[in-house]
Amino acid sequence: MTALESQVMNLNKGLVNFTHDVEKAGGENISVCYQCGTCTGSCPQGRRNALRTRKIMRMVALGMKEQLLRDDSIWYCSTCYTCTDRCPRHVKPTDVIIALRNMATRELLVPKNFVQNMTFISQTGHAVPNNDANRALRVKLGLKAEPPTTASNPEYIPGIMKIMEATGLMAIKAQLEAKK
Repeated sequence: MTALESQVMNLNKGLVNFTHDVEKAGGENISVCYQCGTCTGSCPQGRRNALRTRKIMRMVALGMKEQLLRDDSIWYCSTCYTCTDRCPRHVKPTDVIIALRNMATRELLVPKNFVQNMTFISQTGHAVPNNDANRALRVKLGLKAEPPTTASNPEYIPGIMKIMEATGLMAIKAQLEAKK
C-alpha cells in the first residue's frame, strides 16, 4: 500500500467514524440525505442568520468534524423541527444539530454567551431572564408581570440545578470559566 492509499484509507475511516458518531448520538439517517435543500428552504432561522441546514448535513456526511464543532451556525438553530417535519427522506436535521452541539459542548467549543446563559438558567431557570422593560410590557398587555414559569415559581430552581448537575452542565460551566 502506498503512502497516498494509506492516507485515503485513514481519511475514509475518519469520515465514517464521525458520521457514525453523529448518528449514534441521535442524528439518524444522515446517509440518505440527497441534498434537496428542503431543510434550508423551510428553516425560519435561516432567513435571519447564517444557518444553512443543508450545508451542515453535507459537512457531517463529509466528516468535517473540526469545522462543524467550531462553526457558530450549529448554535443558530431554534430546534423548531420544521426541517425534520418536511424532510422527504425522513432525515432528522434538528437531531443532527443537537448531536453536534452536544459533541461541541463536551469539547468545550461553545459560543461566548454559553456560560452566561448557563449562569442565568441556574439562577432564574431562563437563558434570557425577565427584565423590568418586559415586566412593564406584560402588565400593559394585561398579563401578570412574571410569566407562569420559574419566574413566578422560584421553588423549581433547585430542581433545575439538580438537572444541570446530573447532566454535567455545571461541571462544563466550571471548566469553561476556568479556561477563560
